[in-house]
Amino acid sequence: MTVTLASFKVAKPEFVKAGDAQITAALAFAENETSDTAFGDSRDFAVILKTADILAASPAGRDARLMLKETGAATTYGVELARMQSAAALSASRFGSSEIAGDE
Repeated sequence: MTVTLASFKVAKPEFVKAGDAQITAALAFAENETSDTAFGDSRDFAVILKTADILAASPAGRDARLMLKETGAATTYGVELARMQSAAALSASRFGSSEIAGDE
């Protein structure tokens, strides 16, 4: 299933005012950058988090920004995405996959 503009707005209503064009562009980038293999059934959620991270990192997203040295994430959404990537990478290493979450 692909994340749509409408499904993103339902999942993250704080971005409704960001504008459809900006959300659509961020969604397209996130869809392209998010691995099918690494995230499996959680891929749509990873795309939503990546899109939110992109939007929050934009000039208008200052309220969702933070800087954590331990994660390297710059937004609250990036922190959650980093956790998902770590879990996916750990799971992949247990099953002998060379796929790294977030890489395709």
